[in-house]
Amino acid sequence: MKEIGITKDTKSLVSSLSQAAKQASLDGVVCSAHEVRKLKKDFGLDFLTVTPGIRVQQEKGDQTRVASLETAVKENTDYIVLGREISQAENIGKMINKLESYII
Repeated sequence: MKEIGITKDTKSLVSSLSQAAKQASLDGVVCSAHEVRKLKKDFGLDFLTVTPGIRVQQEKGDQTRVASLETAVKENTDYIVLGREISQAENIGKMINKLESYII
């Protein structure tokens, strides 16, 4: 990311951008499922997290910071994004039925 002027490592960048979001009175951030636990600890359980890149069965493809649906649920993310998992499923109905088991 140095090519575009970002010199912080991912963890530091996520932390500083999330702090800026909190200071700007935003309700939360879009982040990897891997950051949810720390963000909730640092900014409170009411700080919302939206996690894209969630995978049930597909490969990570062109995304590098993916997580399993199980990880996202375990980390207590507030909202998950399952775009490709549904839109590129061989059988969308079957995929949706599979996802129902995770709904709390």
